Order: sequence, then C-alpha cells, then structure tokens
Amino acid sequence: MGVGAYAAAWLAGFGAPFWLSIPFGGFVAAAVGAVFGIPSLRVKGLYLALTTIAASFILHFIFFNWTSVTGAARGLNVEPATFFGTPLVTNTHLYWLAMPLAALSVWCTTNLFRTRVGRAFIAIRDRDISAEVLGIELFRYKLISFALASFYAGVAGAVWVYLFRVITPESFRLIDSIFFVAAIIVGGLGSVRGAIFGAVFMTLVPELLKLGVATLEPFYPGVVQVLSPVRTIVFGALIVGFLIFEPLGLNESWRRVRHRFALWPFRT
Repeated sequence: MGVGAYAAAWLAGFGAPFWLSIPFGGFVAAAVGAVFGIPSLRVKGLYLALTTIAASFILHFIFFNWTSVTGAARGLNVEPATFFGTPLVTNTHLYWLAMPLAALSVWCTTNLFRTRVGRAFIAIRDRDISAEVLGIELFRYKLISFALASFYAGVAGAVWVYLFRVITPESFRLIDSIFFVAAIIVGGLGSVRGAIFGAVFMTLVPELLKLGVATLEPFYPGVVQVLSPVRTIVFGALIVGFLIFEPLGLNESWRRVRHRFALWPFRT
C-alpha cells in the first residue's frame, strides 16, 4: 500500500492526472510484491508471515532514505485529483472515486475465480501437492497471486494519498498491517464477501464504541477519559471472542443464516 501511494504521489508530482497515477501505483506495487514474493513463497505459514513483515521493514527503510523519490522524513505533497476541472478535495468527493474502484475490484476478483488462473488459485489453496500433481505450476501461480494482491493494495494506497494529499514514511505503520489481517480473519479467509464483512466490522465497531462512550459524557462528566482505554480493550475482546466462537468468520455466519431462511417458513 505504501509503495502504491509513493508511486502515485511521485507520478502526480510531474502533473499526471489521477486516472494515470492510481493504476501506476498499482502496477509498481505489483512489481515490488512479485520481487519480494520470489523468496517469500518458498516458505509457508508463520515463516511466510515473518518474511512479509521483514519486507515491510525493508520498504520502510527505503521510504526513509530514498530522498530523491520519497522525500525522506519530509515526505511528499500531492495536488488534489481533478475531475473535468473540479478538484476532489473533500471526503465526499473522494468517496465517488474510491467506491467505484472498490466495486470494480470486487467484481474483478469475483470473476477471477471463474478463470483458469482463479481455478488454479483454488486448487493450490485447497491442496497444493495435489495441484502440483495435476500439472499446476505452484511457484508461477503463487507469484501471480502475490503480484495481484499487491496491485490491489497499491491502488488502495494511491487513492489514500489523494485523500490525505501528503505522505511520509510514518503514514504506514505495522499496526495498520495488523488491522488489515485482523479484518480478513474476522470476515472470513478465502472469501471476497468475508473481506467486505471484516472491513465493515473493524471500521464500525470502534466508532460505535466511541459513540457509546460519548453518549454517557453528559450524564457522567469525564467518562470519556476513564473509558477510552476500556473501549480499546472491549474492541480487542470482541475480536478474540469472535475468533474463538466463530473461527470461520462473519462470512460463515452469513452463510448459515442465509441457508436457514432459504425455505423459511417451510423449513423446520
């Protein structure tokens, strides 16, 4: 995401419009993801997670020290995106840029699984040894998946930089990576719908908890300072509890509810 943001900001600095810099950020992120994927895909599980975390530290070092491109600690400033001469400067303006891109990404990902590449992804996910016996090149398709995921993240980073219009190395922290991983786990691994559910859950629950604490402020002055840490603890407890009692994520809960009411009220 950081690579895509810096690539888009760098190209925008030469006067490129947003409809060029956003896909450019995605393609640069895909290339970098593929490079880091070559050594990373030789390991699995926890070791794969550790190698990707190591990659993030390497990139963070580059963001801090490649002054001619990233601006180092000073960062880069980006002019607002313009659409037919209208600058997109507010959150509402950027919503009409981000939402169509998100919808297009969901549509492309959903249809990807109907292609040969998508079916190869599913086969490798379910049983990689059997997939290799069937003639699927594991390394090739794993590298494609790495690059494709990096492309989506790069596009997201490019849109992000047009929202805040300034980027520094501190804009992309390890805690953000943990947030995204938690959203995927809570929503349900291996599912586009689960990714959406997880993003909604991880975004709305802290805001609802914050709203609940603020509602008590008129009745109990100073309660915000007292309960602010508790809000974080409750949020973490919700995630842990969810993983214990619904390890397959929100998507599995949705699937069960939909199946239960498929023939309602005739189903007993």
